[in-house]
Amino acid sequence: MDQAIAELTLGCLHVGLRPGELRKAALRDMDTRKWVFFVAYPKGKGIYGEEARLPVPDVLKPYVLEFLVERERMLKSKGMEHAVALIPAVSANGVGTYSEQAFGRLKKAVIAKTGISFKWKDFRASGGQIALDNGVTLEQVSRSMRHASVVTTEQYYCRARADLAYACVNDAYNRVFEHEPAITEKSD
Repeated sequence: MDQAIAELTLGCLHVGLRPGELRKAALRDMDTRKWVFFVAYPKGKGIYGEEARLPVPDVLKPYVLEFLVERERMLKSKGMEHAVALIPAVSANGVGTYSEQAFGRLKKAVIAKTGISFKWKDFRASGGQIALDNGVTLEQVSRSMRHASVVTTEQYYCRARADLAYACVNDAYNRVFEHEPAITEKSD
């Protein structure tokens, strides 16, 4: 179960969920028929954060299904048939939601198991950077991360890499001027 929790947690954070949003999620928030994740507890809820429905990327679907099977197996092994929390915290006191501190212990367990140190925020940043590096616009990345402004996305999470930006500009020029003779070193 620990492995399934780690895979689901890291995958969800990698695609833009914040740790608290995942930690507080209920089982009903993961819709595997429509493959959307309902963010019921967004950062800044009631002030600036809004609930959202995020599509689950195809690459994460097998991990979600594996997690749900392992979750069910774990609950049954503890003599429980139901838990509200998506990632249930089972203790001698029953079943509930992980506290922030307990979620931190989960992170420490993943670090100990993998030998890779990280901050929760690293996954949102790397997910945004991967999207940006693979052709998703900064505006789209910012929107998918649910930022109010691209300034936040670019300042704290990801930005266009110079070499990739130059290559994209070069490709754009080549498309616009495809019928012009190319200037090469040989044409000097």
